[in-house]
Amino acid sequence: MSFVWPFTHKEVPGQFERVDEGWDIQAEPGADILAIAAGTVHSVNRDPGGFGNDYWSLELDDWQGGPSNWVYNGHCHLDLPDGTHVTQGQVCGHANRTNGFITPENGSEAPPGWLEIGFAVPGTGSPINRGSGDTPAGHAMQDLLINAPVFGGASSQRKAARDMTIQDNESGKIWLLGAGKAVWCSSLDQVNELHYVGVSNAGASAPLVVIHWMKNFGAW
Repeated sequence: MSFVWPFTHKEVPGQFERVDEGWDIQAEPGADILAIAAGTVHSVNRDPGGFGNDYWSLELDDWQGGPSNWVYNGHCHLDLPDGTHVTQGQVCGHANRTNGFITPENGSEAPPGWLEIGFAVPGTGSPINRGSGDTPAGHAMQDLLINAPVFGGASSQRKAARDMTIQDNESGKIWLLGAGKAVWCSSLDQVNELHYVGVSNAGASAPLVVIHWMKNFGAW
């Protein structure tokens, strides 16, 4: 069985980031991290100021190709007991909810929604290829994941990204800026969904509010 995408939705290429020791990808703040295949989760290594104190690895039940049958999930947080056996597509953890470069989340220094996924040395959780810049192991993970499907296929709860602009507020209901990838838009009556605020002034008489938003189909 081949891998599934580690997020609950997929944006091509909007979620794709750099290749280094593994492959960096990004979804919304606090995004669920899924098991890309069946296996056993391990939290055997701590990396404060890097991957974090509760990042985790997945020991695959079956080798899927690549240099190892262990896959690390860096900069995210394990939500299951160490040693739990999981099925493919099961939620195992979550990404940073805030910017870990400003204040690390339990040692995880990464933007919100960030995941670095790559091949690990068995039994350690450490990347097979250490160092800065792209690596063969990082490209191997990218090659195996880039065409991976979303677990479960299409769903009414899948999220899709769109870009839009609004000139001004509407009846006191202000749509707040989403100025980058995988951030939510919100209004004053939906502050529970707010993750990022900013303004882009494009030279108009009033600032243009540029929204990069995630819409949950069936909910709005």
